[in-house]
Amino acid sequence: MKANQRVPWPLVLAAVAPLSAVVSGCSRPVAETLLDEAMVVQAGKLQGVMFSVDTAKMKHVVVEGSFTARGGPDDAVTAMIMEEADYLAWRNQLRGNAIYTAAQKPGGTFRVPIRRSGRYYLVFANHLSVFMDRKIRAHAVLRYDKVLL
Repeated sequence: MKANQRVPWPLVLAAVAPLSAVVSGCSRPVAETLLDEAMVVQAGKLQGVMFSVDTAKMKHVVVEGSFTARGGPDDAVTAMIMEEADYLAWRNQLRGNAIYTAAQKPGGTFRVPIRRSGRYYLVFANHLSVFMDRKIRAHAVLRYDKVLL
């Protein structure tokens, strides 16, 4: 294109529109490792990790990962993701609802969207076993788009 040459309006609008979309939706992808370890969950116990979500600063929040369990005749463990109030109720043997449950599984993968702000717990429970500990290998990542202010 030569200097001082006019650019047709449709071309100008097409070039400006994507830039304005980027400016109005300033975010960057983030991946936080929640778990990447081997652990032993004792009989009748649970282990896990707490994480927080702030939907004002985090968009498209997803927890994803995998786990395997070994030990006992069934190699099974229960994996759950719960909001804090449900986790505390469940832990006190009251009814608590999980947003993800893999009950008595030897392993699995998960991809769970988180839609509300709050504290969450990803737990591996060996609560049904009386004598057998479970060896668990777990990997979990919290992925989201961080809103840039």
